[in-house]
Amino acid sequence: MSALYDIYLRRPRIEANRIIYSWAGFPLLGGESFWIEYPESVSLEDSSYEVLAPYLAACLAFAAFGKVRAHLPVRLDEAVLGLWLEFIRGMAAVVYRRAFAFEFVNGTERAEQHFWEGKETALLFGGGTESLLCLARLRQDGLNPVLVGLCGPNWEGSNEEINPHKFELQDKAAKDMGLASVKVRTSFREVFKSHDELWKGLLLDGTHNIVTTALFSVFPFTFLFPVAAQWRLSRVVAGNEKDNNAGKFFYASSAEATGRLKGLHPCFSYDSYLNDIYKMDVARELFLKYPQYLPYHYSCIPNQRQRWCLECPKCLCSYLYYKLYNIPPAVAGFDEALIAKRMPNLIWRCRWHLVSGDPGEPLDYLNFLREAQASGNQEVVSIIRQMLDNIWWIRFLNFFRRLGIVQAFKKPLKKVFYLLHGHSIKI
Repeated sequence: MSALYDIYLRRPRIEANRIIYSWAGFPLLGGESFWIEYPESVSLEDSSYEVLAPYLAACLAFAAFGKVRAHLPVRLDEAVLGLWLEFIRGMAAVVYRRAFAFEFVNGTERAEQHFWEGKETALLFGGGTESLLCLARLRQDGLNPVLVGLCGPNWEGSNEEINPHKFELQDKAAKDMGLASVKVRTSFREVFKSHDELWKGLLLDGTHNIVTTALFSVFPFTFLFPVAAQWRLSRVVAGNEKDNNAGKFFYASSAEATGRLKGLHPCFSYDSYLNDIYKMDVARELFLKYPQYLPYHYSCIPNQRQRWCLECPKCLCSYLYYKLYNIPPAVAGFDEALIAKRMPNLIWRCRWHLVSGDPGEPLDYLNFLREAQASGNQEVVSIIRQMLDNIWWIRFLNFFRRLGIVQAFKKPLKKVFYLLHGHSIKI
């Protein structure tokens, strides 16, 4: 068992529309704080349960380091504290390799818990097919959700300065449909994602991405606690398709993990949509049943000040959806002439991604191939077959990826990969 870490969580500091969370006793992180910024001032006091709740995600991350004792700045109700412990221990038992012994030390001053009658639904909106299908289903049910976009510095794909298209499309969708649209900014992802190396070897499945493996659902949900009463929220909805249930790489978004969030507050809940259908099912339903939502489609993560970078697997797959379902790609801002020019590079980038990325990706592409074959769309079939050509070596290298070997030597392997295949591409 590792050394004991006594982590002292400080009372959150509210500065108008920003809340600053900090701690002492955990020197491994370069910084010892993160902040959340809302579009309006927070009316709750700094000792309330709702303002304290965002610490839950940080505590789950700390639990990976073995013996951890988190000292709370205020006193939580024993029932609430029990829910926090149950959540952390349940998640940690699945996603962490090493034995852990996490506990809370309750504070002395009692934290007030607020109660309200919630009427509004918030949708965690990213612009991808899952978000758009959730929005379509909610509106079909007669609901008008508040679109909530999370963003922050160094958040790839969700940095409002580098990725303005994402939030422009969110605002446009809200305006066109008569919905409210808000941005919640935070440095949380920057603080924890930038120190992924700390969790290397601590997480299951050979991944050291603490955010997607363990934190991806709990931090967006609890980050809305401080404003849930003001916004009269009854629930927070997110789209997490069934692909995320396979393995531990995206465990935080699985039905099992998101189910652990239930009961954290009596007045509003986290509802995970789409856990019963696969990525291909999501695309089929969205493109065939709700094509009117496609003008707001945004799925590219590496882009910088453009909607589609046309250099990543997300761009190619998104483009192929439009070709497969006979919808003009220009609806989502695709330049077909430019894509045709870049297609060889796009295909090879996807092949590399199959080796170095999520081990579940080959199944996604195989499902895509079956869908294209069933539709008789030979153009899409041909492109996907080029991506999956000699899939045995993809599975072979994915075995080493699971052992962490591909990640450890990612850049030299990438160069060898392209040299062996006689293909020149910018790395």
